[in-house]
Amino acid sequence: MPVGSTENSRPTIQGVAPSEVGSLRFAVQPGPRRVQHYWTAVEQTPISIALFDPQTYRFVDTNAAFQQLLGYSADEMLALALDDLVAIPRPLMLYELQQVRQSGKASVQELRYQRKNRQLIDVEVSTSYQYDEAGGVFCLIVHDISRHKQAEEMIRYQANLVQSVSDAIISTDMNFCIESWNRAATELYGMAAAEVIGKPFGQVLRVQYPGTDRIALLQRLERDGAWQGEQIHHHKDGTRIDILASVSYVWNSQGQHVGIVGVNRNITERKRVERLLLLAQKSEHINLLASGIAHDFNNMLTSVLSQTSLALRKLPADTNARAHLEKAIKSTELMVDLTRQLRAYTGQSDFQIEAVDLNQLVKDNLGLLEAFLPKQSRLEFSLMSDLPTIEIDRGQAQQLVMNLVINAAEAIQCETGRIIVETGQLFVDQAHIETYKGGEWLTPGRHIYLKIMDNGVGMDHATLAHIFEPYFTTKSRGSGLGLAATLGIVQKIRGAIKVESRSGQGSTFVVLFPVGEPEHATPVEIVPTPGDTVLVIDDESSVREVVGDILATEGIKVILAVGGRDGLEKFKRHKAEINLVLLDLKMPVMNGEETFLALRAIDPNLKIVLSSGYSEQDVTKRLLQQPLTQFLPKPYSTKALVAIIRDTMQQ
Repeated sequence: MPVGSTENSRPTIQGVAPSEVGSLRFAVQPGPRRVQHYWTAVEQTPISIALFDPQTYRFVDTNAAFQQLLGYSADEMLALALDDLVAIPRPLMLYELQQVRQSGKASVQELRYQRKNRQLIDVEVSTSYQYDEAGGVFCLIVHDISRHKQAEEMIRYQANLVQSVSDAIISTDMNFCIESWNRAATELYGMAAAEVIGKPFGQVLRVQYPGTDRIALLQRLERDGAWQGEQIHHHKDGTRIDILASVSYVWNSQGQHVGIVGVNRNITERKRVERLLLLAQKSEHINLLASGIAHDFNNMLTSVLSQTSLALRKLPADTNARAHLEKAIKSTELMVDLTRQLRAYTGQSDFQIEAVDLNQLVKDNLGLLEAFLPKQSRLEFSLMSDLPTIEIDRGQAQQLVMNLVINAAEAIQCETGRIIVETGQLFVDQAHIETYKGGEWLTPGRHIYLKIMDNGVGMDHATLAHIFEPYFTTKSRGSGLGLAATLGIVQKIRGAIKVESRSGQGSTFVVLFPVGEPEHATPVEIVPTPGDTVLVIDDESSVREVVGDILATEGIKVILAVGGRDGLEKFKRHKAEINLVLLDLKMPVMNGEETFLALRAIDPNLKIVLSSGYSEQDVTKRLLQQPLTQFLPKPYSTKALVAIIRDTMQQ
């Protein structure tokens, strides 16, 4: 529409700069030159400007910038009203326009306009009312702020992202004073942002640098602009937190670093698991070493024990040498028990419930118990005489005693430490039972107890609530499994355990055991059966020799084989006369299991006694489930060897 047109008796204008808003009223004054001047200014300005009728709200003129912003042509704009563009309710729009008209002041709002292609754009709109000889007209000056709003939205998104991530994100200035602190940092360290903003980062978290130092970190940061590694931070309550930290500079638009940001991930649990895995690997190596040592010792002790027993049997009853041989046998049996204890302590022995004298078990383990005592500490005993036996696996009983004594020893930090091991009998009623953990298994009455007392550092109530949980430990090198294993053993035998402790006043552990049934031993009578033949297959020459000597004294013929292949060949040659095979499981080239299967393939009804320096749990189950098969653990006495040979032959 030409500027200055009198159509509808209303002159029109297209576009002015923001500073020219006040000049709009003069743009409609008479005078072709003046009107043309403002037409040119309005049309050429990049600012979007439009005029609309105060009665119909239809557009009467728009400049090129306004048309381009909304995607309409000039003619298309004349067919539109303001509410065709504004994405707000019409009553609200009308109210705002009325306020502008009545007040004579321009209003500035952030709105959303809808373009011709239905796209919504964010705009800042300045609305004013301009008077002319026809009454007046509304004028819109519109700025597209979509990019600005998108930038704001991105900033908000990034801020929310920082707040919502699970890693602690902390920024500092170049002096390492904290400037920002996200929600995850508050949860991780137990401190709100208001408590730490402006304070030195290292001082707030008491940062430690395992494997490096602060200087090395700064040098790497200066060289590469970033650093990643492990640190140790601390919670508000002093708890240690293992952290994987990623540290980098914050740069400004001029390429200068103006701050430092760190992303801190809590790896405390991962480090704990890594330590436990390392401990498990070490334990596995120790177990393998202990198993191998026990096997070799048992082979050697088999020869020593059997030969000594055989020599004793051959001596007259009145000879002075018998006493010396009996002492040698007793010492050998103690050595046998030592290898059994070694395997039991590493958890490799079988579970065999038997009547155990608790006092004797404590005495037998005195040497091992004293080995765990710290310097300037002593172990004291108060053992009740004539104590009834308890029904328990001997290895587990030993582990239980060892765990409690080791726990007491590790708690001692004073110069004169004391650990008291006490046994006795105790009558408990239901009320007393309820003070024990696992007491649901107990019934009122007489019980055997084991009490371990120390004068160590003691424990507070919070620690006491968790001491039997797996992996819980307050020690820097502890695995957290000792007391958990102890509770497991106690529950398995249907006993109960109680602990009393106070910080700085030591601890007392009490374990209740059910009283075992009296043991009635029935002597085994060995009846020789001359004429039998036994094939002995063992790679240890000392074992073969002693077995041959023992069985020969029983009138049993013996064929000796140095290994699996030799044993198969000799069995094939003497199959008709062999009644039984004594087979070692641990042999080179052709092991015991392979030999066993080959022998049974030849004769499915062959009687076989398996023997090993390892425990029965190491023997393949499918072998022991075979008929006419028994197991003889090494080392064995003359009596045990002959008894199992006779028993198997009589099956």
